[in-house]
This record gives sequence, C-alpha cells and structure tokens, in this order.
Amino acid sequence: MPNANVIELEACLEDVLKYCDANPNTAFVQYYHPRVLNSWQTYKSAMTESDAKFIQWRREEEDDRMMWKHVARELASVQRQLKRINAVGFPSEKLGHWDEEALADLVNEMLAYLQERRAALEGASKMEDGLKMKLSRAKVEDTADSLAFREYRRIASTRADALGSLSAHLWDFRGALRRQAGKRDPAYTAIRWPYSMNPDDNVL
Repeated sequence: MPNANVIELEACLEDVLKYCDANPNTAFVQYYHPRVLNSWQTYKSAMTESDAKFIQWRREEEDDRMMWKHVARELASVQRQLKRINAVGFPSEKLGHWDEEALADLVNEMLAYLQERRAALEGASKMEDGLKMKLSRAKVEDTADSLAFREYRRIASTRADALGSLSAHLWDFRGALRRQAGKRDPAYTAIRWPYSMNPDDNVL
C-alpha cells in the first residue's frame, strides 16, 4: 500500500465523498461509500483523542520538570544551610533538575548523611523531611508522566492504524472507479488522487 500524507488523503476523501453524493445509486458507490465514511469517522475520533492525550502528556511532562526543579532547589538550600553551620563531609555536588536520575541519587546520599547526623546537626531532621517530601512528589510526577506518555503512544498507534485503514479504502475505491469508468473519465480525473495512490497502470 503506497503512503500519502494526511492533507493529500483529506483532499482525496473530500472529492470521493462528492462523487458518492452525486452517484448514490451506483452499485460500487453503495458498497464503498459507507466503508470510506466509516474509516474517516474512525480516524477523526482517533485524531481527536490522540491530540487530547498529547496535550495531557505535555502537561504532565511540564509538571514533572517543575517538581524536579523543586528537588534541585531544596537540595541546594540544604547544602547552603550545612555550609553555614560548618558541617563537613556532606554531598556538595551541584546538579540541574534535568539530570533526574543523578539528582535522585545525590538527594538519597544527602538523606543518608542527614539521618546519620540527625542528633549532632542543628536542623538536620527538618532538612531531611523537606528533601523527602520534595523527592516523593517528584517521583509521583515521574509516574504520572510515564503513564501519560504510554497512553499517548497507545492512542497514537491507533490513529496511525486508522489512517492506514482510510488509505486502504480510498485505494480500493479508486481501483473500483477506474475499472468502472476508465482512467480518462472526467469524474475520475476530477478526484485529487494522491500521486502515490495513482500509478499509471493499465485499466481494464
């Protein structure tokens, strides 16, 4: 099956539906028209849903990035506090929010450091609680982002399948019309067939 882009298929579909409306009593129109129409409705539904899932995923992705920014800021705040009270041996590496895995590892190192020195360091318990809360929220957003992306990929695949089905029905309609009328028939040539769908082959 040749490939055509969405714009080409929509233009072709528009012309095919006009032909069907003008020739409702033709046997092959009665056979193919509902199939073409149904495949178009299925594609439109999948397109609407995939657009909504894409927007949802991007929002979750933005929320995820924001939560990791909070984690990075909280860690930097803890590092500054420890430096002010002259603590030694704490994880002092600076990481950006975009390196989520490395940032989570560094936060866990800091949590272990604070837990070991909870009794000796002023405010260690409060710093530990703040880091735990921010890291927990970031991990929740990680999960939401991953789920939203998987759902978007699922419906995007459905959309691609629906587009393939529409292409196949238009291809079948084209073949039926060429056999019925011939490739030089004005009604046939008036339809904007995608180039990939309209090879210069022999017609019965």
